[in-house]
Formats: sequence, C-alpha cells, structure tokens
Amino acid sequence: MNILPRHLFSCPAVVLLAFLLWLPCRPATAATIAQVAAALDNPAGVTFTKMEYWKYKMEKITEDGEISYELDENTYTVSSGDSKWAVQTKTANTTTPVWGGSCIYSTGVEDGAAARLYLKVRGPGTLTFLYKTSCDDSDAFNVYVDGELVQNYSGFGDDIDWEEEEITLNGGRSSNEVYNHEIVFEYFKNEPEYDGKTKIPDGPRRDDYDTTAEYNAAKAYFHDCIWLDLVVWAPAPVDIDLDPNPNPINDEEPPEVAALRGVFIDSLVVNVPSNSEEFGYHIRYTTDGTTPTANSPAYVIEDGILLTSTCTVKAKVFDTTAGGAPFAVVPEIMASGTFQAKAATPNLAIDEDASTPNRILCTAATTTPDAVIFYTLTPDAVPNLPWPAGGLVVTKPSQIRAIAKRANTLDSELASLAVTQATAPNLAIDEDASTPDSIVCTAATTTPDAAIFYTLTPGAVPNLPWPAGGLIVTKPSQIRALARSASTLDSAIASLAISQAKPPVITAQADGQPLSPQAKAYTPGATLTITIAAPSGNALYATSAAPGAAWTPYTIPLVFRNSVDAVTILARSITPGGLASAIVQVAFYPADTTFTFGDLGSGFALHDGWNLLGMPISPTQETMAALLAAWPIVFAIEPTTETLCRPNWIAQGEGFWLYCDQDAPRTLAIRGAILPDTVSQGWRLLTPTFGAERVEAWHWSTPEGAYRQQKLFPGQGGWKYLP
Repeated sequence: MNILPRHLFSCPAVVLLAFLLWLPCRPATAATIAQVAAALDNPAGVTFTKMEYWKYKMEKITEDGEISYELDENTYTVSSGDSKWAVQTKTANTTTPVWGGSCIYSTGVEDGAAARLYLKVRGPGTLTFLYKTSCDDSDAFNVYVDGELVQNYSGFGDDIDWEEEEITLNGGRSSNEVYNHEIVFEYFKNEPEYDGKTKIPDGPRRDDYDTTAEYNAAKAYFHDCIWLDLVVWAPAPVDIDLDPNPNPINDEEPPEVAALRGVFIDSLVVNVPSNSEEFGYHIRYTTDGTTPTANSPAYVIEDGILLTSTCTVKAKVFDTTAGGAPFAVVPEIMASGTFQAKAATPNLAIDEDASTPNRILCTAATTTPDAVIFYTLTPDAVPNLPWPAGGLVVTKPSQIRAIAKRANTLDSELASLAVTQATAPNLAIDEDASTPDSIVCTAATTTPDAAIFYTLTPGAVPNLPWPAGGLIVTKPSQIRALARSASTLDSAIASLAISQAKPPVITAQADGQPLSPQAKAYTPGATLTITIAAPSGNALYATSAAPGAAWTPYTIPLVFRNSVDAVTILARSITPGGLASAIVQVAFYPADTTFTFGDLGSGFALHDGWNLLGMPISPTQETMAALLAAWPIVFAIEPTTETLCRPNWIAQGEGFWLYCDQDAPRTLAIRGAILPDTVSQGWRLLTPTFGAERVEAWHWSTPEGAYRQQKLFPGQGGWKYLP
C-alpha cells in the first residue's frame, strides 16, 4: 500500500483534484467485448477474444481470536468477466482517458479474484499500451504473454499517472495451425486483510495520515481499479527474398552485375529467405514468370526451388484460415528474379590409347544435358564447328578452344586444350669423345619425359631408340631424329650430317723439281720433298703401312735427303666434327733398274709400222720424257676415259702403241724401278713386269699384221681379260 505524505492533503486544491479524478470512476455499466474494442479504437491487428472473471478459493483461518485468509491460486472458478470491465468516456473536466475519447477500466473486482481481458496478435512485433493504476500494493495490474507474466504494476496516489509500456514479441506460437500470441491484461486483488476480527478496507488507512484532510485527499486518489488506453500492435514487417538474388541490392549496383548472381551451371537451388513462417504464413512460387496463386507449389525450406533451365522465379506470401483455402496476404508480399542457366564448360582431354605420335585424338564432354559442343582451331575465333562424334583428330600443334551450347541457355565458359608438339632434338657432336674414325653424337630435347628416336636410312621414319651413351657413327651418314612424348605430337625431324673429309693430295719434288703425279721412281741419292695438301686444312701422315703405325699431324713438308730407299707416305685429311678421309698412300722407289726395248736381251725386236709394246718398269720422270721425245708417235689407253690417246705418262704394266718409221730408233733404254704389281679387272692392254713371268695375251704381230695369242716378254704389249 502506498503511504502518501500527510501534508499533501492539507491543500484544498489537492482535495478538489482528487474529487475530480474520482468522478469518472463511479459505478458504471459493464462493457461487452465489442464495446471494449471500440473504446480502445479497435486497434489494427489486435483481436479481443474474451473477458473472464477468476474467483480463487480462500480459506478462512481463525486463530487466537484473529481472522486471516489464505488464497489458493490453484483452485478457482472462471465466469464471464463482462461485468468487470467498463468504458470511460472523456468529458471536459476529466483527464481520463488520456488518448482519444474513451478508455476502459476494471470495476467490481472482489478480494481473491481477477478480472481478465484476453486479446491476440499475430507474428512478431511490438505491443504498446497506456496504463494507470489506483490500487493497493498487494493488488496488481498484471500482463501475461502466452501464459507468462511479463509485467506487474500497482500503487495509487497523486504521483501515479499514465505510463506507456512496450512489449516485444517474437514469432507467434501455434494454435489451431494459426500463429498468434495471447496477451492477457489482468487486474488481480489479493486476499483481504484483518485486524483481529475486523476487516481492513482497501485503500489508505487513517492511521497513516496526520490529519483527516490529508486522509480524505488520499482516499480521493484510490479507486481500486486500473485503466487501459491506446493499445497499439505494430507487427514486424514480413520479409521475403531470393537467395541468390539476381536483382540489384542498391541503386549503385549495376543490374548486369546483379544478374550474374542468377547465372548457374546445370542446376541451382534457389532459397526464399523469409520470416513469414513466424506469422504462420507460407510461400507459394512459380518458375514460369506468372504470379503465384493458391494452386501454385508450396515452398519447402528443406528442398528449396530446383532450377535446371532459364526461368523467372516468383515467390509470394500466402495465409490459410483454419481448414480453408490459401489466400494471398494483403498487401501483396512477393519477390521475383530471373535466373539464367549456363552450360557447363566442356572438359577437353586427350585419348592417349587412341592417339598416335602423329595423330592426337581429343575428346570433349559437358555435364549439361542436351548441350552441343563447338570448337575452333583459329586463334581468337568464336568456336563454331560441331565437335566430331568420334573425337577431334589433330595432326599439328593446335590450340583447341571449345564451348557448350544449349537452347535458352547461356554459352559455357571457353575451354582450352593445347595439343603440343615435342621440341625437336638438338643433335650435336661430342668432339671430346670422338676420334677421326668414330664420331660420338648426342641428342637432347627440352620436352620433359620425351624419348628420342633416330634413323640413318634416307627417307625412313626415325624408329630406333637413341643409345643412352650417344650414337657412334663410323661412316658418312645423315642422322634424322625426332622427340616423342605421350599426348604430344612427334617433333619435327632434326638432322645432322656426319661428313667425311676429302682425301689429301700428296706431291713430291726430287732435288727441287716437281715430280709428275704418276712418277713413282726417282734417281737414287736425290733429295725428296713430300708435300701433303688437305682440303680441310688439316692432315695426318704416317711413314709406314704396317699395322699400328703412328699418325702424326702434318705441319711442314717432309724432306728425305740423299734418299736411296723406298719412301712410303700415308696421309688422310681430318676435320673437326667429321670423319677422317680415306687413306691416301704413295711410295717412291729409287730407280735401280734399266730395261732396253728391242735389244737381243728383250726377246723381241721393233719393226716398221705399228708395234704393240708395254712399260715393264716404273720410269723416272727423266726416262719418260726421253721416251716421248725419241718416239713421238705413241698412243696409250687413258685410264679415266678408257680411250686411246697420246699419253703424258705410261705407268708400269701398261701397254702402248708405237709407230716406227725410218727415223725412230729400234732400241731404247729406260731406267726406273720395279713396283709391286697391281691387278685391274676386265680387258686390259698390258705387259709383264720386268723380271716377272711371261703373260699369255693377244699380241699384235707387226710382220703378220694380225693378233695372235702368245706369251709376252716384258716390254711386249697385249690384250688380256682379267677376271
């Protein structure tokens, strides 16, 4: 119970004010639920459902002559509470109600009882109301939300005025499948109090005030009731959205940027975030751009909306009355957005099993049903060629660019696959490991894991694996090689020519006079000077043909002073990175033999006319000059052209024709050396070497003027076939 200051009521004005406040609270006519709603201006979203009067069981206790009551809150009776609420209309001389022209207040509530006013609101929101109390502290104005006490107010006096209260409510609870909150406004009076056997009336007590005037003023503020006014329900807004949302989120976002959020590959689950469920609403949707109706599919949070093609999704909030058909919430609450299907980027790959080194088979696949793949091999061109059913065969280095297309679907992202060619091997000669007769060749490619193959056969495909230690070449060759790697085209063919140096030319001088290239005999005691000319500029020589003879780099002419022995020279040209030339061998012999044509010791004589003779020794240069001077009409077979002509030189064993007239000497001595015999195949015009056995051949008999077969003496010429 509030205890007010006694001096408050010593003022007549205060007493008058209390009286004026009391006037509206005189006994009033009970209000119906409709009148209560009207008195509170029929607040939007608030449904006043009923009024009840709860009478609790009280047990009277008498002990030592004192009476008390104990209230049992679990035992009570409920009856209509219409008689416990009344409407108060505003007049010119009252301040109640504080808002509008009317309010409600409790009336006639007994001890141990409660007057209840029930109302409901839907969904989350904020409930505000104005209230004022004029009751004992042991009594109270209580507010319940869904059965839970949330506010409690009591008191009276001049300091008790209208107050505003605000209650925030979350999503409603389910009741008959309709989401709502139940709010109860209750004026509750506790059990009565006794002083001994005397009941203590409600309100201020005389003993608490100094003067009667103060007491009376306090009584003027006590009316044993509560007032309610301006009940307002502000529901939270119903939100609905699409996730993802292809619409701009603000004025600054370009629509084309927002639209990218609605692009999907193959399929997309669109969610519809909304708080509509908190109001007991539900969502229906369409995917054909039409406005959803009561017959449209209901949105299920767990499933979302599955999209597989380009479409416009519209989602709308619907309500359902108990047992009735769905109907759209008013005003309309809807979200919409256009989603664009996009083909999946093709997966390009190389079919290694079906590919060959010169033919790469490429495959393409997309996860988008019914999509068609197009490709191009032209850089920067739009893929427009249908992908072949059996795969794309590529035979040269290419950059494949492909996309997937489907009707009413955005083209896929561009896929790319490079069909590469192995890098051609670099062929080189390992000069450090090579010799004049053995060239070591190396091969390397920059293509990882590539193997190198080669061939020495002109025009053939390289198919021999390159030796691990290098390829050894011992004769002039054209090496052709390629690099080969999995999923890669064979490289271009690399080529390396292993050449052989051209043979050197060996020339000689005897006592400073150049010798004819055919001259193999020299005058004993002469100084021989041997010169080796190699086309490559480098040569090796040896002075013995015996196996294992040392080869020496040629730098200056070889000089043999006062030579009386046979001089043998072997030479070969060498070149870096190439094979040495074939060996050129020459021998010079001292002229230690004399032979005379036509004397008695020769075994034949010279006759007038054509004589068929032969050179039985290798003549010196001087002897050859003397013979051609003494016998001017001489013909021999030119070895290179195999024609009969006037010779510059007649070698040992070669036959020749001599025409003798009256001026030609019938004998002629020549000096030279006897060389080892050499044999040439086929028909040869020849003569036996001096000192050798006679050879049977076809000899021209000058006296007879005919050929006849006979054994030739050295110096006689004849035709013989040598197999």
